[in-house]
Amino acid sequence: MQNLALTLTTITLLTLPAIAQERGQKRDQPERNKGDLENVEKRIKSAVERGVISKEEAKAKFAEMKKMMEKKRNAEHKTGKPSFESIERRLKEGVKRGDITEEQAKARFAEAKKMRRELELKHRESADRKRNEQADHQKRREHEERIRREQQERRMHEEREHKQDREHEERGHHEHDHTERQLDEAREHAERQRERHHHARFDAIEKSLQQAVEAGLISGLEAQKTMAKIHLAAIKHQQKKERR
Repeated sequence: MQNLALTLTTITLLTLPAIAQERGQKRDQPERNKGDLENVEKRIKSAVERGVISKEEAKAKFAEMKKMMEKKRNAEHKTGKPSFESIERRLKEGVKRGDITEEQAKARFAEAKKMRRELELKHRESADRKRNEQADHQKRREHEERIRREQQERRMHEEREHKQDREHEERGHHEHDHTERQLDEAREHAERQRERHHHARFDAIEKSLQQAVEAGLISGLEAQKTMAKIHLAAIKHQQKKERR
């Protein structure tokens, strides 16, 4: 970095007279451009007079040269930097005036070209660094987006599994309740069957006792006592079952 700064300072000092002269002449740039166009026009007219080109070719040539000079002047004005041709022309004019020697002019022009190459290299490195930073930033964004999608997919998968577990548990409760209802219904049916069986047996016993009374085998009182004992025994048996 120190060598580059020293080189830039040296080049500035070496090319200062030519650049200063060019900047000083910017005030009379229109007059100088006009003079250049006049010189071009004189040369073209001279070629016409010598029969080298026709008048139509001279007009086309002059228009082309004028357009080229304006384009070059506009390019220099936009960039704010003198072109190599402009620097070389100024250095040659300085040699003609005796301000600098030809060796000095060549050295200054070589330094100017070197400085331009270094500046262009610096700009390319800066552009490459910016592109690399943008590429790294894009990679980071893609990586973060991939992680976000993976987390979202994992969360959705966990939610689906939780929902399936909950549905399975609810089905289990429903099946358990259904089984319990079936068992209750079976017990109630068995109890009704037992009651009907007991009633049928009591009816048969009562009918047999009634027939015995009618046949004179036992008295009505004895029949009533026997039925009472049978009912009492049935009640005790039922209570014993319920306690178990």
